[in-house]
Amino acid sequence: MKGINLNEINRFVLRKQHLADDSRIDDVVQIVRDVCGLHATGSTVPYLSLFARTRNFVKESLDEELYVKRNLGKIRCMRGTLYILTKEMIPTAYVATRKIVGKGF
Repeated sequence: MKGINLNEINRFVLRKQHLADDSRIDDVVQIVRDVCGLHATGSTVPYLSLFARTRNFVKESLDEELYVKRNLGKIRCMRGTLYILTKEMIPTAYVATRKIVGKGF
């Protein structure tokens, strides 16, 4: 049996999170889907997160997906904080976290 190589694990995680140079893409919706949402409690946090994960990020990319195309939305869910999720993920996140969020956490 082959042992677990820490460097391989780190490379895998960096690629999966679109943080390795060779895994950066410009599809904002795909990134949000792949990382299971962007933390968005701070107004600049999702933009910085996408800046780190894309090749050529511009602020309007996220704004367009949120407010024009509406492929993404904001919801208070995990840990009772604001997240940006794909429109397909929002119902699941709502159902999974509504009791916690409803208590004001």
